[in-house]
Amino acid sequence: MRYDASIVPVAGAELDAYLEEVFANFLPPITSRDVALAEKIRSSLTRGVQRLNALPADDPFWKDSNGSPTLAKMQVHSGRLLAKNSEDDEARWALFAYDVCLFAGHFGAPHLEPIVIRDLRQIRWLVQACEWVSTVSTGGKAELRKSIKRLRKEIPGFDAALQSFVDGDDEPLAKAAQAVLQSR
Repeated sequence: MRYDASIVPVAGAELDAYLEEVFANFLPPITSRDVALAEKIRSSLTRGVQRLNALPADDPFWKDSNGSPTLAKMQVHSGRLLAKNSEDDEARWALFAYDVCLFAGHFGAPHLEPIVIRDLRQIRWLVQACEWVSTVSTGGKAELRKSIKRLRKEIPGFDAALQSFVDGDDEPLAKAAQAVLQSR
């Protein structure tokens, strides 16, 4: 796909084609192991790129740029959004997904922990991302233990809530909660 400067921001089929190319490169290995994680990453990256793409062509962000949204630009834009508003969960999810796709050793935990603090059920994504990233990157399990330690300090009744998830009906959440409890 060749970028056409007359199409700023990129829209419709061209943006969809770019995203499909990205997903074809990053998601098949994840999908083969964890369909739910792959879908979470897909939706988070899509939304992050859409937010970037919604910037007007004359926005200072595009200065010295070809005006075409990419994952790297989405990562920068999402980081800026989060710096302006620490409650911007869409930016957090986009950064988390970006880190997982790049096999970051911390598997996006720094971006997701604030979300988990507000909704402990989201811990499943931390555990699933750690499991995925650990297939090719060392240190994931140690980073997960550090993340859990921080969360345990922030969330009253952390272990009791996790135990209730283990006993609940949401199988992926129960599995993640059990993994966290066993990591003590």
